[in-house]
Formats: sequence, structure tokens, C-alpha cells
Amino acid sequence: MRGGFGADVVQAVIEMFEAQGLLDDTAFALAFIQDKLRIAKHGRFRITHGLRAKGVCAEAIAIAFGKIEESPLDYIDADSLDEAELENAASLISQKYRGAEFDTDTFKKAAAFLARRGYSRDIIKKAVLTGG
Repeated sequence: MRGGFGADVVQAVIEMFEAQGLLDDTAFALAFIQDKLRIAKHGRFRITHGLRAKGVCAEAIAIAFGKIEESPLDYIDADSLDEAELENAASLISQKYRGAEFDTDTFKKAAAFLARRGYSRDIIKKAVLTGG
């Protein structure tokens, strides 16, 4: 073990932290989702990927998204998670392509831009059609 601590000491500290609520993947996932929706304006797929990269299990991620979907106004400034994603995606499109003429090429670029940010096809289609 790093730091010279034995496995039994490490396990005891982890159990103590869990008992105090300091190691809670669901709470972490919930805060992470809120930040990524509000500040970074990422879509659900990119948020999920980011959480998985940080070692959060799929169950904790699903629970966190479920809490937001059950009572979205407690966590985000929208009536639903889908509404928040659509508002974010449309906002990103209007900022990035302000004043641009939306021809086929611009539509494809905008769709690819949103896809890289983790938005679903449905959200992309709606956002590009309303934002452009």
C-alpha cells in the first residue's frame, strides 16, 4: 500500500468515512451532474462518461439521474432533465453560431458540436432546429 499503511488500516478508515457519509458516490454523482448541466452545459452521455471515468458505478449514476428526474427543480433550473438539456443545447448553438446562416453544412457542424458535448440525437435535432 502507498504511504506505508496496511490494508486493514485503510479498510478501517474507508469504513469510518462511509459511516460518516464522506464517501457517497451517489451524492458525488448528483453534485457532478448539477455542475455539468449548469456550468459546462454537457449532455447526459458526456456526464455519464465523466462519472464512469472517475470510478462511479452505473447504479450510483442511475440513482443520481433518477433523483433529478423525480424533482428537477430541487437540483436544476428546469421542469425536467430533458428540458434542461434542450435549453442548454439551444443556448450553446445560439452562442456558437450567432448570426450564421443555417445551411446544410452549418447544421452538420452544429450537430457534431453538440454530439461531442454528449447530447442525444433527439436533443440535437430539436436544439439545432430551434437554435438555427
